[in-house]
Amino acid sequence: MKFLVSLILTLTIITPFFEHSEADTQLLADVMWLENGSTGYTEEDNKQCLIITGAVVLNRARSGEWGGTSIYDVIYAKGQYAYETKKNIGKCKTPQYVVDLAEEILTYGTNVPDYVVYQSTQKNLGTVWKIIKYKPNEYFATDGGHYMEGKDFVAKTNKEQYEEQIKHFIRKIIRQWNKSLNKLLKKLQP
Repeated sequence: MKFLVSLILTLTIITPFFEHSEADTQLLADVMWLENGSTGYTEEDNKQCLIITGAVVLNRARSGEWGGTSIYDVIYAKGQYAYETKKNIGKCKTPQYVVDLAEEILTYGTNVPDYVVYQSTQKNLGTVWKIIKYKPNEYFATDGGHYMEGKDFVAKTNKEQYEEQIKHFIRKIIRQWNKSLNKLLKKLQP
């Protein structure tokens, strides 16, 4: 069953959530890691920070209002992302699980709303949508409205949702196939 889900998932995802190259994947992974990955958060909070950070970059690129419509344009836009982050892109040792997560975000998207476009350790960057508490706290924010709407929000990629849809589709095909096979067998019986 896992093989079938994988095969159908691969075949059905003709157009990824965000068109990208391997270089885009690595660039997004490096930014995710440099901005939030190497902190002392718990494993779950770390994953939350990574996913939301990746989503913020894509939300900005998809809006076209943050220096361009590519990951590169958004990250290197004037006044966006810390000098230290930009200086270490391509030089840091981003773990493979972060690269895999970046690829998953680019391929399937996330459940993070499109209006979440800020992230910072500073509180003064818009309307705070979610805080991941640590030293320093990480704030994710919007241009306006939605105050603390993401307080209990659990960020995740949409891969699981796609997999569930495909499992349902496979089960449906198998049921139809079984019905057809049973009809055929009944016709063939003397």
